[in-house]
Amino acid sequence: SRVFGADLDLAARRRLVRACFQHTGMLFMEALRYPSLDVADRERWVHMVGREHLDAALALGKGVIFFTGHLGNWEVGALYMLQQGYHILPLSRPPRSARLAAKFRELREQQGFKVIPVSEGMRGIMRALRENAIVPILPDRYAKGQGLTVPFLGQETHVWHTPALVASRTGSPILGCHALRQPDGSFTIE
Repeated sequence: SRVFGADLDLAARRRLVRACFQHTGMLFMEALRYPSLDVADRERWVHMVGREHLDAALALGKGVIFFTGHLGNWEVGALYMLQQGYHILPLSRPPRSARLAAKFRELREQQGFKVIPVSEGMRGIMRALRENAIVPILPDRYAKGQGLTVPFLGQETHVWHTPALVASRTGSPILGCHALRQPDGSFTIE
């Protein structure tokens, strides 16, 4: 209602909300499915574009900050990159559900996929960058009165400024990145 106002009727808003929940469910199912795929299936399902930019940034030896958001499926993208030999340590906030958090932890452990818990904050990020790791940061979560105030869909909101803050302190390059689902169901990491 806030975003579309009278341009989107109630039935259309409900369809949009339903589609968002379906998308979120698909993200979870894709993350569950990925580990069971063989290497050839993974290569057909996930493609990476712009690898040369990432490799050049890593060659600087200061790690890389991926500036990304809750767009596409970053879990599948990170798993793919891990299996391509990249040292990737995403900053991660566990789901509120203890059962869901435990399931994600179990799946990540099976893949050798480690994360930087939000509770480690800057210490964890700085350590990972010193190891020349890739640190994806998804700053598009509501910052509850902290961070930067920016306009978003016609409303003022607060977003985290962590990527810029870390880059200014470390000299680590920032690269925009996302893993978007394509019409055929595959993913392109760019």
